[in-house]
Amino acid sequence: MILFLLFLNVITSARGRSDQQICSNSTCGGLKIRYPFRLKGDPPNCGDHNYELTCSSNKTFLLFQSSEYFVKQIFYYLRVIQVVDAGLLRNSCSLPLKSFSPNSILGSEYYRLIYGSFFCLVNCSRKIKHFDYQLVPCLSKNDSYVYASFGYFVSNLAPSCSFLYMLPTSTYSNQLDLFQTYREGFLLQWPVDGLSAFQIIKHCLRDSAWTFDYYFRRNNTFSLIPAIFFAETSIPVCLIEFYVNRLFGLTIAVIIVIEIVLNITVLAVLGRFVFAPLILCIFLAHKFWRNWASTDAVEKFLQAHQSLTPTRYAYSEIIAITRHFKEQLGKGGFGSVYKGEVAIGNFVAVKMLGSNPKCNGDEFISEVSTIGRIRHVNVVRLVGYCSERSKRAVIYEYMQNGSLDKHIFSSDGTPKHCFTWEKLKEIAIGVARGIHYLHHGCDMTILHFDIKPQNILLDENFTPKVSDFGLAKLLPKGTQRSFS
Repeated sequence: MILFLLFLNVITSARGRSDQQICSNSTCGGLKIRYPFRLKGDPPNCGDHNYELTCSSNKTFLLFQSSEYFVKQIFYYLRVIQVVDAGLLRNSCSLPLKSFSPNSILGSEYYRLIYGSFFCLVNCSRKIKHFDYQLVPCLSKNDSYVYASFGYFVSNLAPSCSFLYMLPTSTYSNQLDLFQTYREGFLLQWPVDGLSAFQIIKHCLRDSAWTFDYYFRRNNTFSLIPAIFFAETSIPVCLIEFYVNRLFGLTIAVIIVIEIVLNITVLAVLGRFVFAPLILCIFLAHKFWRNWASTDAVEKFLQAHQSLTPTRYAYSEIIAITRHFKEQLGKGGFGSVYKGEVAIGNFVAVKMLGSNPKCNGDEFISEVSTIGRIRHVNVVRLVGYCSERSKRAVIYEYMQNGSLDKHIFSSDGTPKHCFTWEKLKEIAIGVARGIHYLHHGCDMTILHFDIKPQNILLDENFTPKVSDFGLAKLLPKGTQRSFS
């Protein structure tokens, strides 16, 4: 990029394009004066005569629209000059030399107002209590009150007030004395139509270096990335702001294309070699932590309840029992159920929990801790379980006739009439006995929380058995609680 810009400079020099002579910097009161500005009395070929400044009593002044302004600061890299009405410097309580309205700047081809808010000084015949009016005590007298007011529409003035002066300011806060903000002055920006192509390139490169330095000095881990990005994008943005001849306009277009391609390349490289691996590492770490936390909680529970839990199977045994999960009996919200055989003719139902992302170990613990201690004709019996890292399963006795809902509802949800009223009554009483046993027949009160036809299983004699204790809760015996 730098070589390309230097090559452009050689071309413009060969065409005989002469840059305006920039003399050595002048100073006044510690303020550096350089192109396009000049001090009055400098050699004629130094600076631009339209931007002439005056040094008086070691202070720099600007004559603008027939009024004198004190120059507080010049920001060359932003092409901004901060000025204050000279009348406000006469004493601690003085009025400006000239009223400055929004229309005052429209006729100027050398400066434009930026970041401007306007304030009025108004004279009122009586006191006003309003947050937009702040009293200026040093200018107020008997029956004459001077206020500083935000806004520049005369129609907004109070009926008892008359307009005195108007000035722009670069800051505004209700917490500060509005009159004092006048002393901060306002900001003017100058155009750069007179600069040559090489001067514009130097300016933009200097602005890019300043941008990189600004972001890189933030001293955080990723400060280098935004520093490179903003420094690179500042060059085309800077060049767009300048209007040069058509030949250099084509050059700007080429530079913008180069910058766009460069930035896309940088983002692609960062995304491929930085962000993508970082996101993948975070995802894998999060997944590993969840699995580890879940496995750790399950193992602690199993070690604490070894005397209550049934037979523990390895995952390889589960594969053999289900014949590689050959026959699926059903699928629920927390896992799938498969038919298995632990011995010849001894069939079981294996409910797999580990492959479901919703399972974090809580349902497994709930199933084993509740149904593992139950022995009742109307509650399904837990034969065993498996807990091997993320693979978890609970093994029930096999119910030949499946769940109750398949016998009382058809596939479209309409009622079926497979049972007589007498048989339905027996099933209902059996379910009630199972629930009564859970509430009062165990060492701990067990609340099922999910009684429905899908969770009532039927054996070969259509004896009902309560199953699926994934939402069950254990309470101390005799605990009285109400649940909605």
